[in-house]
Amino acid sequence: MKKNTSYLKTHFLKGDNFYLSLINFKKLKAFKGFIDKQYSLKNTHVSYRVINHWCKLGLVQDSRKKQTKWRKLSLSDLVWIKIIGRLRKFGLSLNKIKKVRQELFYSPIKKTTRIHQFEMYIGHAMLKRPCLIIVFEDGSADIGLFSEYKARIELIGGLKSHLIINLNDIVQEIFSTKDITPKYTSGTELNTEELSLMLAIRSGNYKSIKIRFKDKSIKLLELEKEETTQKRINQILKENNYQDIQLTQSDGKIVKINRIIKQKL
Repeated sequence: MKKNTSYLKTHFLKGDNFYLSLINFKKLKAFKGFIDKQYSLKNTHVSYRVINHWCKLGLVQDSRKKQTKWRKLSLSDLVWIKIIGRLRKFGLSLNKIKKVRQELFYSPIKKTTRIHQFEMYIGHAMLKRPCLIIVFEDGSADIGLFSEYKARIELIGGLKSHLIINLNDIVQEIFSTKDITPKYTSGTELNTEELSLMLAIRSGNYKSIKIRFKDKSIKLLELEKEETTQKRINQILKENNYQDIQLTQSDGKIVKINRIIKQKL
């Protein structure tokens, strides 16, 4: 199975454990409860006419083989319908909500059906882990843990203006008789130097990272990176003021460019 790493470039800072979590989630016995059609339309508090209209637009899937049968919904369907209601209250058009659906139900695992990040984060919410859905003006969207959202802001920077949907609120509304209030943990705050190191690690751009300390503080990062030989040397020189560059030559041609970028903190 080929691993698709495009999910790392999201509005949440998701690491390799996201892919592994998605694989492991499908193996859980509880996964079946997310896709089984065990709910009816009365659980949505939305009329049949509206649901039918959303189905025709592709906002809600209709898995019935015969249209004469009663419509049944999975937990995933139910949560999504409630999210549509929230987004409509904020004035988002149905066309943009359709785009939201496409992005939230994305799966990085190719050739695998019925497993999406959407279901996994519903599972996180049920385990009292704070989860958010963020939606931008054009309908692009993402879903993740509050900790992943916070890490994205701290390590990379802010995002464009967006709506935040609290997934925990929606799940709690469905399971109103259970207390699944999310647990927020403060965690340990990182200083600027530590954040710079974490960003370098998370980027995945470097073969190795060497840390130099002075007076018990990080003063210099040495970031080793292998460059494509298609890059011109003068272009590489302009990219950083402090770096060591090593060229490997074979048959008169440069076959490898290795450089160590020195980042003062």
